[in-house]
Amino acid sequence: PTISNDSYDKRLLDSIKKLDSLSFANRLTHNFISQLYADKAVKLAKSLNSSEGYIIAWSAKAKSFPKSLPDSEYLYLTKALNLAGKANILIPIPSLLSNLSLLYYSANNSQKAMLLLDSCILLAKKLKNYQVISLAYNQLGNIHYDALDSAVAQRFYDSAYKIAQKHLLFRESGVALGGLAKMEKTPKKQRELGKEAASYLQKCISAQDALAGVLINIGYTFTNQDSSISYNLAA
Repeated sequence: PTISNDSYDKRLLDSIKKLDSLSFANRLTHNFISQLYADKAVKLAKSLNSSEGYIIAWSAKAKSFPKSLPDSEYLYLTKALNLAGKANILIPIPSLLSNLSLLYYSANNSQKAMLLLDSCILLAKKLKNYQVISLAYNQLGNIHYDALDSAVAQRFYDSAYKIAQKHLLFRESGVALGGLAKMEKTPKKQRELGKEAASYLQKCISAQDALAGVLINIGYTFTNQDSSISYNLAA
């Protein structure tokens, strides 16, 4: 039977979304495979030739690059962000802004990172994208924590956790708890919250980087060398 253009285009777009998910799931443990999936997504986007397809594929491509290639990640993120704005496709914009803020922060431009996160949160609230809101608050918490502004960092981590809990978001709950664990005064309390954070993150295949960070922080709380090594190896 003949497949209508609309049906064929939908199948192509669904395939691009699936390749994006596969690329993201493999980005840490099998980065070469992650890049192959992203390249396939870009190839399909060219066949589909729609703004939505390109935005998803370019976002996948950006996320597939190792952290040693920030310029390449920046190129694809900005391409996707500019096209989303031009085509008035709002849904992916908060995530793109959040990812772009991480690049600026890793380049020691915390002011630009915070401006991007403010824009991200504002639009995410309009779209009711609670996952992105929680993660953005957590990123703001990290920025203030690294700047030794513990009181403000605590407020952002608390906000991130409350939103994640209210909307039953496992990954975001784990990320926020990981931030709150760093704020605790005693190693015992840090471990307790860290282990709770890990229990959330272990449920999400997309949270490997956050889980690794939490495991490393748990390892730091031990004076027993074997226990510390065990958590670092797990990370």
